[in-house]
Amino acid sequence: MKKWLIAGVLSAVLLIPTGAYAGYTYWADTIYGSKKQAEGIGLNAQRYEDLERRLAETKQSLAPEDFEEFMLLLQNLGGLVLKYGSDGEAPTPEQLSDADYESYLHWTSRLEPLLAKLSEAEASRDAEERNQFADELLAMAEKKLDGEELSAFVQLVQAMQKYEAKVSDSDGSLHMERLSPAEQKELSRLREEIQPYFEKLGIETARNHS
Repeated sequence: MKKWLIAGVLSAVLLIPTGAYAGYTYWADTIYGSKKQAEGIGLNAQRYEDLERRLAETKQSLAPEDFEEFMLLLQNLGGLVLKYGSDGEAPTPEQLSDADYESYLHWTSRLEPLLAKLSEAEASRDAEERNQFADELLAMAEKKLDGEELSAFVQLVQAMQKYEAKVSDSDGSLHMERLSPAEQKELSRLREEIQPYFEKLGIETARNHS
């Protein structure tokens, strides 16, 4: 979420994290006024619909009062995009007048804690999804693998989860550089060993298509 701050914050109205569309109110209209006005700065229909889906997901992730504040701030920032933007691109702070730049700083300072809350909500949802996937994976393995195979598979999954915890941040980003050369080699070995089990369970991986 930090990448939204500083010079890139005005692009936040176009870069809200994606998710399932969960509503029919056009929240994007709150920011730009209408699709027609958005088209005037080069924001095509597809990008407008993408923004709408992202806002709908954000509404599910924030408390009602936080979402109301979030939308107000994006509406203000969206006004700057309409004023200075072109060709579907948000302006940089350097393009703003002194007065608009002061407003920009004020709005983005209010936006930062809301982005932090959104990041926490997304991290919690991602963790739940990973845990659900692991539970479903083990339940499938219990049905299709025999005793020794199941035991070996569980050990491999648990070993890989330890590495996942080491390289993952709360915002969902991965940092493989945190692993030593020996750990990276061990992780590669684990991936090789777990592959036959995935194939037996009918789980598609990138390797299946290589």
